[in-house]
Amino acid sequence: TRVTAPRIIISKAELTGGEEDSTFAALNSELAFGTYRLRVEFLGLTFMEQDKVVYQYKLEGRDSEWSQVSQDNVVNLQGLSDGTYTFKVRGRSPFGNWNTLPEEFSFRILPPFWKAWWFAVLCILSVVGLKYL
Repeated sequence: TRVTAPRIIISKAELTGGEEDSTFAALNSELAFGTYRLRVEFLGLTFMEQDKVVYQYKLEGRDSEWSQVSQDNVVNLQGLSDGTYTFKVRGRSPFGNWNTLPEEFSFRILPPFWKAWWFAVLCILSVVGLKYL
């Protein structure tokens, strides 16, 4: 009997903090600037010994490596500032089979206005303008 890797389902993803709270109805979201916390719940579906499925995750844009292997199917990440992120999760069956394509979703937290090019130009023009007053 060939045992396959578990199918990973992201059941819930929530961003809290900043100016808005968001439950990901559309998983590819763009959010206003702020410091956010991300909570993701997921499940590895398999026909045998589902309680022994283990997981790894990573948040691209912040993490370069996969997390430690764990049976926890809830992840809480804090202190997310502006940037583009992709959350990925993969699972391994009790028989050692990893799924080859992780389940994932992406989101972007917009930078604050003071990081925008137009704000730098406005500051320079203001300083130059004050010089001539």
